[in-house]
Amino acid sequence: MITARWSLLPHLLSVLRPLIGAGIVAALAPSEESALVLPLVLLACASDWLDGEVARRLGSQTRAGRLVDNLCDFFFLLFLFEYFALCRLWSPPVWGTLIRYGAAANQLPVMALVASFGSYFVRLGLEIRAGRDPARSRRGHAAGVCNYVLVVAGGVELLPGVRLGPWLLEPAMLAVVLLNLSAVFENLALMFHRESAGPRMSA
Repeated sequence: MITARWSLLPHLLSVLRPLIGAGIVAALAPSEESALVLPLVLLACASDWLDGEVARRLGSQTRAGRLVDNLCDFFFLLFLFEYFALCRLWSPPVWGTLIRYGAAANQLPVMALVASFGSYFVRLGLEIRAGRDPARSRRGHAAGVCNYVLVVAGGVELLPGVRLGPWLLEPAMLAVVLLNLSAVFENLALMFHRESAGPRMSA
């Protein structure tokens, strides 16, 4: 039987992610180069893997733990996407195509992320209120993985002397934006197909 202290370890690992994201936004001025962002992003990615692994090993997987994990994912990604937007990373004025059509082009990942997670949290709230555990969203899961891949790409782009260029950054950003938007539609569809709700999980 695990102690209460050990049962909190997955939550502490999860909370590390938004702390890293907030630290990057607060401590690092938006710039074209930074050798600190990528190691911090990789540390956050490691915490995303570890919290679930530790919860499984301890047998402490709960609905509350899943919610904490998802909230921490959301805020970490939100902080990083906002930081990259301030850096004008995805569509820089020098070579960017999208920024020519709108000054908010670099904010597209932020907006799509909010829409994706927002629809998920609404669905989660409705299902929990009805006493059901929400079904897994395949597109939402794929979008979550790709969001992390995109923040790693952003960290690589900020490394001194590294330039991924327009042929990778803009298409990758747009692909992730579209995937997040597709997750919105899947979340909306799952709200009306509650018979597909997932297995029961303790509170």
